[in-house]
Amino acid sequence: MKVALLNPRWSFEHSIYFGCQHEHLPLELGCCDALLRAAGHDTLMLDGALMGEGNAELVARIKAFEPDMTVITTAPTYLFWRCAQPELRVPRDVLDALGRGGGLTVAVGPHGSATPEATLRKIGCDIVVMGECEEVVARLASAGPGEAVMSTAYLRDGQLVRLGSPAAATFIDLPPLSWPAEWLARHPHHHRDGGRRAGRRPRRGPR
Repeated sequence: MKVALLNPRWSFEHSIYFGCQHEHLPLELGCCDALLRAAGHDTLMLDGALMGEGNAELVARIKAFEPDMTVITTAPTYLFWRCAQPELRVPRDVLDALGRGGGLTVAVGPHGSATPEATLRKIGCDIVVMGECEEVVARLASAGPGEAVMSTAYLRDGQLVRLGSPAAATFIDLPPLSWPAEWLARHPHHHRDGGRRAGRRPRRGPR
């Protein structure tokens, strides 16, 4: 199966999001990529925030790849799943532009884990993964037609179908993650509050 993995170009304009707005490596997508490749699937991993690509450009690249399944995150990185931005307009806009050009559309992240029905209705994807997504995404890619995959949810005739509970991944069998060199070159921030943003005072030392 061909699987596209997408961290979109995030915009926090008019958002009440208070977390770090720097670019971060998409850990969940990197783990998905490792498991999918190990299972023999063909992947395309894109990060609009890191690479400075707009969502229209990302959508065009996904359509050119012609995936059977597209996985999109609803939060910038695993680092902020517990304090993710409340708005879902960015993944919704991407999926609207993608249409059926991405095959089966799967959303991963804290929103679908906590409120799967609301997430499905708000962004219009086919499936949400509940909980830690890596092993579930790999199972989705390898599942046969109509095969149930636990820790997922979807809408059928307007009603929520929820299979099992949120997943907890083991991670023990994962190899060290390998990132494209150009991604690492554009990743100067290491989750330290060293940058200044409008509206925030620089952190001061003890008086």
